[in-house]
Amino acid sequence: MDYCLNDPRHIAVRGYLKMTLTDKEYNNRYKKYEKECKICGNNADCLAQTLTNLQRDSSTYPWSNYDWNYSNYIDNNYSAMATGSSPSNGVFNNINISSKIANGYIFDPNPGSNSVAGGRDINDRTSDIPVYGCLENNKEGCEKLWKVKKSGNHGIPYKDDFFLKNKTDGLKSSSYYFKIGICDRPDILDASSCINRGFNWAGNKCFQDRYAYMNNEGGISLFKGLIPSMTTDILAFAPNYIIDSLSGKSSSYMEIQNCPKIEKFTIDNDNNNNKIYFVLLLSLLLIEITRRII
Repeated sequence: MDYCLNDPRHIAVRGYLKMTLTDKEYNNRYKKYEKECKICGNNADCLAQTLTNLQRDSSTYPWSNYDWNYSNYIDNNYSAMATGSSPSNGVFNNINISSKIANGYIFDPNPGSNSVAGGRDINDRTSDIPVYGCLENNKEGCEKLWKVKKSGNHGIPYKDDFFLKNKTDGLKSSSYYFKIGICDRPDILDASSCINRGFNWAGNKCFQDRYAYMNNEGGISLFKGLIPSMTTDILAFAPNYIIDSLSGKSSSYMEIQNCPKIEKFTIDNDNNNNKIYFVLLLSLLLIEITRRII
């Protein structure tokens, strides 16, 4: 815990959060942060993750899907260690290995059909855990980092069928939900009822956070490898898809949560329930596509 307490970066972040969060929210995060720091000991990568976790809230779900590491998945399944490729294998064996690598670029999806973001354990080759980077002397540090990363996942933001409609494992292990705006809830009239449902109470009004689902399953038909996936990422930036997203309409790449229709307040709803953070949404689209292509 001393490393967390004395590191200037940790001190600065804790100070900022102390000023910007409510006491209850800060204390809840700090308790979790303390436990994670004790797990890490003096492991630098693990400690960096505790700081990342401390700053994260329910604006994205699940965070492990947002963090999906495409490079690690490729290394787990197509590197020399994964395929057994070597000069001593002989021509025919290496041809078969080359064919497998080609499948990774053209046909095999990333994530795969059995993937789980963050991995079931540090030996899970179907995940984005750096399996071959976690051998021998690195194993203990990887186990600590894995535990802390898992700890950083928040549950669903609040109870709503929207969060159950789309998968977040298998081929969807890099797909996730993220906050894009708010919905007015004039039907909820007191702070206690509002907060108990996972919503926000401000200015004597209740507001429900509004989310979108980012569908990162790449590829076209049977072609789901790295190259086709990059192609669909570029297509996701077509003007019609961007305009649809910014106007609150869903597309094949992003499904936007509908605000609840409340009969008694239909007129107010029409005016107020389409509040989407346009600049934030466009920025997230840019970040997401850039993150996958680079």
